[in-house]
Amino acid sequence: MNFTHKQMHAMLTIVNQIQLFKTNSGAEPPLTPAALCVALQSPAQFRMNLPNKLTFPIIWDSGASISISPDKKDFVGPFKDVSIVTRLQGLAKGLAIKGEGHVMWAITNTTGMLQILKIPAYYVPGAKVWLLSVQSLLQKYSNEKVDVDSEKLTLSGNPSDPTCNAIEV
Repeated sequence: MNFTHKQMHAMLTIVNQIQLFKTNSGAEPPLTPAALCVALQSPAQFRMNLPNKLTFPIIWDSGASISISPDKKDFVGPFKDVSIVTRLQGLAKGLAIKGEGHVMWAITNTTGMLQILKIPAYYVPGAKVWLLSVQSLLQKYSNEKVDVDSEKLTLSGNPSDPTCNAIEV
């Protein structure tokens, strides 16, 4: 069976998510080979049928200097506990920072496929929201830009990378 480049990217994204789920939770992921087929053929339908605990809204904040997550399972790679009591300012003012590292979030791009963003973030278990710092995102993905109009924010994508399409929020 031959797969298109986009189908291969989607499959690798899902496999990575399964590995992250196993690593972070120690449990078997709620995805099966049949679910992979559905994800490739109908990504929107697949996402709509994911358990609520595997999806969450993300606030894109152009004024935040770093992203925050209330869920330690979002973090991948090296994670550093914060030993000194540090508190946030701004939208999450007063909440304690318990650690820092990189989060990996899958976000639907303009082609309907999941796109992985890996960005620096604080672990803030008291936060009620997931916050994506546009400033930090653009530092990490320096070849992209953000456009904002009255209806949406658009992350440009990378024209030289066919797996990195635009994201509209």
